Amino acid sequence: MLYADLESLPHLCHWAVQHVMIDDDGRTVAAAIGAGVAMAVSDGSLHYTLGTSAFVIEGLDSEHRILVCNRVSGTVKEGDSHHCELAVLYAIVCWRDLSSC
Repeated sequence: MLYADLESLPHLCHWAVQHVMIDDDGRTVAAAIGAGVAMAVSDGSLHYTLGTSAFVIEGLDSEHRILVCNRVSGTVKEGDSHHCELAVLYAIVCWRDLSSC
């Protein structure tokens, strides 16, 4: 079901959630969020002009975590890692609110 929701994102948002790894349709993470014990970590990186970003959400341990990563769209100037950091925030917003990305 969660993968179908991701596929239903507007086409222009697909770059932000290019690669997603979920093994239990998000049930464990959803329960962790409901219990107030979920943790998310994000990072954006730049190597020359290739930008990437990723984030992970998990509960009390890394079992059944959700991992999302992408290649940053557009032209990224060498040394402008802020573009990559903003890309991961955009991906998180798309993930959080699948209906209005």
